[in-house]
Amino acid sequence: MAEYTKNYKLEKQQGNDNISIEGLNENFDKIDTALGNSSKFEKASGTGTAIILNNIVLEDGVSKSFIVSANNNGAATTINGKKLHKPGTAETPNLIAGKAVTVWYNTSKDCFFIKASATGNAVAANVLAGKTFSNDDDSDIVGTIPNRTFSANGGGYITGVSARADGGGALCVEPQTGYYESGVNNLGFGSIFVADENFKPANMLAGKTYFKMAGGIPTNTDDGYGHINATGVTAGAWSGNGKNYAYLGIKPHSYIRDVTSWVQSEQPDLLSQNIVSGKTILGVPGTAKQIDGGINGVIRNYYVYAGKSISAGDFVNFITGVSGVGAGTATEKQLMVCSSFYSACALDDKRVLIAYKQNSNDSKPSLVLVSIDGVEYTVSPVSVADPVTVTGLHSVVLIRLSSTKALLVYTQAYIVYAIAINISGNAITSMGTQQQIYKSTDYNEAFYIMSGLNGGGSVKCSGSVDSTHACTFIFVSKTSNPYMQLLNMTVSGNTVTGTLTYVGGFSSGGSSAVKFGATVNEAGTRAYAFIKDGNQAPVYFYGYTISGGTCTRTMSASQGGAITSGINSFTILCCGNDNLMMFNEAKVDGTNPYSYVWGIKVNHSSGTISVKNPILVASAYAPRLEGYTELASNKIMMIYTNSTPQKARVITFDADANLTLGAETSRTTYMNNACFLPGTSKSILIGMFNGSGGYYGAIIYNCPATSVEFLNYLYETQVTPSTDNNVNGVALTSGVGGTLSGAGASHRDAIRVVSRV
Repeated sequence: MAEYTKNYKLEKQQGNDNISIEGLNENFDKIDTALGNSSKFEKASGTGTAIILNNIVLEDGVSKSFIVSANNNGAATTINGKKLHKPGTAETPNLIAGKAVTVWYNTSKDCFFIKASATGNAVAANVLAGKTFSNDDDSDIVGTIPNRTFSANGGGYITGVSARADGGGALCVEPQTGYYESGVNNLGFGSIFVADENFKPANMLAGKTYFKMAGGIPTNTDDGYGHINATGVTAGAWSGNGKNYAYLGIKPHSYIRDVTSWVQSEQPDLLSQNIVSGKTILGVPGTAKQIDGGINGVIRNYYVYAGKSISAGDFVNFITGVSGVGAGTATEKQLMVCSSFYSACALDDKRVLIAYKQNSNDSKPSLVLVSIDGVEYTVSPVSVADPVTVTGLHSVVLIRLSSTKALLVYTQAYIVYAIAINISGNAITSMGTQQQIYKSTDYNEAFYIMSGLNGGGSVKCSGSVDSTHACTFIFVSKTSNPYMQLLNMTVSGNTVTGTLTYVGGFSSGGSSAVKFGATVNEAGTRAYAFIKDGNQAPVYFYGYTISGGTCTRTMSASQGGAITSGINSFTILCCGNDNLMMFNEAKVDGTNPYSYVWGIKVNHSSGTISVKNPILVASAYAPRLEGYTELASNKIMMIYTNSTPQKARVITFDADANLTLGAETSRTTYMNNACFLPGTSKSILIGMFNGSGGYYGAIIYNCPATSVEFLNYLYETQVTPSTDNNVNGVALTSGVGGTLSGAGASHRDAIRVVSRV
């Protein structure tokens, strides 16, 4: 019976066996195979995860060494169909192409196990720089973790990436990546360094420590009542705004505790009796009323407040007169000498710009700025608009753009011109050059800016849309077929440009045969025109919405019947956006002329108008409308007359343009050019001074409710007896005040008062 060797299973020869060449060759093949598997590495074929090897012996413990041909990236792998695992596990080893490995077969698991060598999952970033290690992938791998220890850095510090305090007493530091050791150097500091230029004792309170650093800001010590003593005290106007302040010194670079409420400085003379009555110093009101020695003051005349009596030597207070409180009888204030008046516009509640003609031979518009301060009217030096050509001016209008800029618009024959005017304070600072806005090619035309009341026209046909845009209506007169246009202007610096929009024309002959007019609301956002072609009916209404430098017709309507029958002349006025009022100047009923007003409600969305029932203004005479101002979006004041005295009344509108007439007020005056003073209930009227040609003046009309008051001031300072410690002056003469009666209020006595400068 044949016997075999233990390891390679070579067949042994028996004593009675013949030598078999065939058996010897078989044994030599086994030896060659075994030697081939142990001394010569086969390069694997197949794939990285399905490896094919030659001469595999599937016997327990038989090994095979080979060279890996492709990475398996740790994925499940087989050798000749048998699974490959790490020793004693079910995990797949990581095979790397080009590496030699040894495997052995395990019969009980029916798999190959890789021969144990270096294993592990550490990578270079996990090992200190300069140190080597092995893992599943390779051996003698060099680590890359930086060494941040004192010894590795020559005892130097490592700068932290960032540091931030959490507000709760902790400082959080972001280190650089690396290896650190605990411990401090010989100065007591650790290895990580972060810097902040504000982290120093000079910025920290003394008596406190911050990460073992003592603060250096000294703390002011109070007196136990929340007061600390000032190191010094003075007073003056040293804060750059011209105002006086008291200055209390404290210790420089010191801390005031949160229990401290006041800085104190002993001032034994800071008493009420040492302070003049009416003054308060550092919260202490004065009570001293005595006047010792001379007074450094001024002496002026003041009316005694209505219903009060004052004796010489009495202490007095100043009080500002308002509507119905000793308003006084108005008198016109003379402004300037001129041949004729052109136009005016209010810049604000106390400044009015006026354009006028100095003498009959002067065709260049002159301008002045009138400033109103109490009862005083101050007229600026005259500025003369000096355009290139000014002969034959037809009409002139001033339009306010802002409190510092206005527009002077005028026509000369068939040309429209404009000049920008610049204002600062109470002076006209400069004017731009003459700008030609439009020139007609028909030399038979004559342009008129509609700013007067000619032909039944209007009283406010111009307006500012905003600070750089304005508009005005222009009537173009011709021997036949006259027409109206709406001019929109744009202002950039001193440059003025404009566009004309055709409104409507007339077919009934020359200008004298037509009735026309136009109006612009106070905001400059709505414009309306009407045309009555001779004695024909109806009246045509056109409405425009204005925005910037453009206008759009948003309404066109007509109206006949009573509103046109028998009317000789009429005017249209605007109040708010959509309220109109028509005023007829002469409607004859038999032999008696009389006048009506109609409220007109405009509906832009439907393009229609609604005319309300007429209200009688005057009978037995035909009043002429001389001026009006829009006081609010539902209230106007109109001025009219057929002779002296002049009439004035307030008319209010409801939501549907129904009218309510206020009481008629009469006054003998020649002021008829009205400008509303924005922000008030007042208007300034300008006209011939006392009816004398060559002199022009002004008066204030006040409309606080539905009545008209005639004033001679925007505000007026009067005097009343002092009843408390507030003393403004001393009466030098005696007097008695007038009466409180609204529009009929009157002054009585004016007294002399000395007051502080």
